Amino acid sequence: MRDVLWADDGVWKTTSTQQRERMRAEEMQIVVAAVRSDPWGQLRASARNFAAQLGRFGMQGSYYPDPYIESRIEEALPGSADRFSRSRQARRVLHEEFFGGVQRATVTASLVAIALCGALLGRARSRRLTALAVLVLAALLANAAITGAIAEIEDRYQARVIWLVPLLATIVVLSWQDLRLERRALQRGRGSARPLIRHHDSSSTPSDAIQSVKRRTSAASKASPSRRLSACATAKTRPSRSRIGTHSTLRVR
Repeated sequence: MRDVLWADDGVWKTTSTQQRERMRAEEMQIVVAAVRSDPWGQLRASARNFAAQLGRFGMQGSYYPDPYIESRIEEALPGSADRFSRSRQARRVLHEEFFGGVQRATVTASLVAIALCGALLGRARSRRLTALAVLVLAALLANAAITGAIAEIEDRYQARVIWLVPLLATIVVLSWQDLRLERRALQRGRGSARPLIRHHDSSSTPSDAIQSVKRRTSAASKASPSRRLSACATAKTRPSRSRIGTHSTLRVR
């Protein structure tokens, strides 16, 4: 399609200015007539182009010296044609294959991270994160559908939005890390928490409680003065249980 329209011997360059204006005016009529003549064929072709464009997001061919750029560069940037012809883009030495491979590896790793961390998050996923994932998916699909069906299959079209995948992966991984830290903090808090009031076993008697207090008091007497005061205060305020019938009450000595 590129050669038919934009090549040196293509339709656009071999026509006059008046013919180009007529082509622009009749453009929509040509599109509608083509769809009416073979709607299912056009739908199948658009679906194939959509699938092909969805996986084309490399850098190969994105920075080639386009003839249109070379012909109009003096109008857009006067005096820059010579510099452009000496640039690495014009000489096609930008290492597009290497950086294209890096980009594909990054996108693949990002998809794996989104799948794994999203599964680990489970129901802990926030609504904002889910909404962001839906928006990113919709943007990728819509871009591939529009450019693949209406324009032509080019890596540069999908490369414009593919950066959203690593961005989403970063946010998902950070959300999973936050969830892990919160769970660890809760576990540590539960492990270090102690009950404010210790209840004796129902089978223990008041004499057992008295003996326990005596043992703690004797151990505190051998400790430092600060620990003695703390142990005595604990022994005086520790509740004991006396059983009356089937009910139990707490007393502070």
